[in-house]
Amino acid sequence: MQADVNMLSPLDSGYESCVIIVWVKWMLSQGRILFMRIVIDGGLCCGSGECIKACPEKAITLVDGKAVVDEERCDLDGLCIPACPKGAVGYDEGGNLGGCGF
Repeated sequence: MQADVNMLSPLDSGYESCVIIVWVKWMLSQGRILFMRIVIDGGLCCGSGECIKACPEKAITLVDGKAVVDEERCDLDGLCIPACPKGAVGYDEGGNLGGCGF
């Protein structure tokens, strides 16, 4: 049986973002994430503003053409991560920028 290439995967439907949000909120509730934040790689950021549009907390602004996170407003939901067309937004779990941090 051949796969239908026109079918959307769960990743295309926003399923992955929902799973990430649930995982992060659960990890925070369990005290298993001691230090975690959303970071933006300034070298990759193109200033498109897509991450800003995706952030319901309005925790991201453009400064000198690059996106910057206001950590006090950010609730770590990660909606900005898949919105970035350049992959510049990700979780930093106390170390390096690494996509979603998984």
